[in-house]
Amino acid sequence: MKKNLYPFAAFFLIAMMSATAFAQDLSTSFSTGNGDVFIDEDTEWEAEDPFSDAPILNLSPKEGMAVAKATLVEGTRTTIYTAKKIRYALATEEFLLEGDAKIQRGDEYLSGPEKIQYDPKKLIMILVGTPKTPAQILYNPPNQDKVFAKSVEFTFRFTMNGKDKELTSIKTKGNQGSRMGESVQFPKDAVPRKASGS
Repeated sequence: MKKNLYPFAAFFLIAMMSATAFAQDLSTSFSTGNGDVFIDEDTEWEAEDPFSDAPILNLSPKEGMAVAKATLVEGTRTTIYTAKKIRYALATEEFLLEGDAKIQRGDEYLSGPEKIQYDPKKLIMILVGTPKTPAQILYNPPNQDKVFAKSVEFTFRFTMNGKDKELTSIKTKGNQGSRMGESVQFPKDAVPRKASGS
């Protein structure tokens, strides 16, 4: 039975990380169908079924660090994921970020203090917070004002347009306020690095 060499090649890239532009800040990388996932040097990782067609990464912070960090690079687009626990399926890009979960892409920002979860089969992403620490979004739609919102929960729905996902709706549950405009600012605590008190 012939094995697919793609997962082996993706796993083999770990040894080649030092040759990349990210070598100073990141120590490990894996290839996906759409780009590369770089794992921060302050993050521990485990690969489930590393030589299968669908490896899954489980990430957690090293001792003394507040969160694990992974960076997805797709061409010129960079997305940073941080959370206390990250589970990322390389083949499908399904993910679950738990505990102080944040996603940053350019000047767009998503925060789910409880979790952020993306289901590629249903094309749904949810952000979950609490009434005391709500989920937050800072979204910059093309040719429109920025949107900043807080809610206990957000549900994002997407459709596929060729290979690209297009956002079709955002729904709140427990809305705690929204505002629009060019002056909306990126939250200062977007990507914490060290654990409290360290």
